[in-house]
Amino acid sequence: LGDLSVSRADGSEATIEEFKTGKTRDLLRLLALSGDRPTPQARLMELLWPDVPDARRRNSLRTAASQIRRTLGTNNVERRTNGLVLVDAWVDTVAFREHARAARLHGRAGRHAEAIEAARAAEELYGGDFQAHDWDSEWATLERHNLRDVRHELLCQSAASCLEVDPLFEARDL
Repeated sequence: LGDLSVSRADGSEATIEEFKTGKTRDLLRLLALSGDRPTPQARLMELLWPDVPDARRRNSLRTAASQIRRTLGTNNVERRTNGLVLVDAWVDTVAFREHARAARLHGRAGRHAEAIEAARAAEELYGGDFQAHDWDSEWATLERHNLRDVRHELLCQSAASCLEVDPLFEARDL
C-alpha cells in the first residue's frame, strides 16, 4: 500500500533501484498480493509481458524472479508445480485485508470494541492507494479499486461500530 517498501530478513531496506526494472518490482507486487497462494507462471507472463513472444516472456520472468532473490538475499520466490509464490514474507496488503475481515466479522457479531480495534489496525496499514510501476495496467487498477472498496467498507462499518459503543469523535473521523 502506498509506495513500495521492502525490508530484507536482516532488517535492512532494499532500495527501489536494486530491483533494476519496473517489471521486476511489479512481479514482486503480484506475488505479494497473492499471499501464500502460488500464481501460475503463464498468468504472471500474461500480466507483465502481454505483447512479448513466449520464449522472451519466460526468460524475462526467470530474470525478474532471480533479481528479486538476489536483491533480498534469500530464496523467497519459490517455483512450485502450480506457479511462483513469495515465501517467508510479511505483506501489508494481506495484513490489511485480514484486519478488515476481522473488523467486519466482529461488527456483524456485535463485538464492536473488537471491530474498532481491528479497524484501527487496518487503517494504520493503509499507507496510500496501491501503486505499481505499470500504473494503468488492468491488474494494478483492479487491485487499487478492490483495496479502496475494502477500505471504504471498513471505515463505514467501523464508524457504525463506534456509534454502538459511543466514541462519537472516532465515528466522525472514520
